[in-house]
Amino acid sequence: MSKVGVWIETGEDGVKEANFGVITAARSGGNAEIYAFILDGTADECQEALQTYGVQKVVALGAGPPETPPFSANAITGLSETCLRWCQYLPKF
Repeated sequence: MSKVGVWIETGEDGVKEANFGVITAARSGGNAEIYAFILDGTADECQEALQTYGVQKVVALGAGPPETPPFSANAITGLSETCLRWCQYLPKF
């Protein structure tokens, strides 16, 4: 089973609508496990809506107030490291 990570953008009303189209496209590729990455600290609030669209795991990124540069930088670094760890287990062609 492949793993697909989707970066989720949120607004005042929760998950931005365009994200649902991205999730649907990710699902249409076949038997994929969909992970949603959320930067702004709203992972718990967004989980139900994202799971309705087929997301298996919602991952909260960062530590600190989301409007500060260190918060964003640490979150993006963490996401990159996670992706690199996943790549170790992909089949080699």
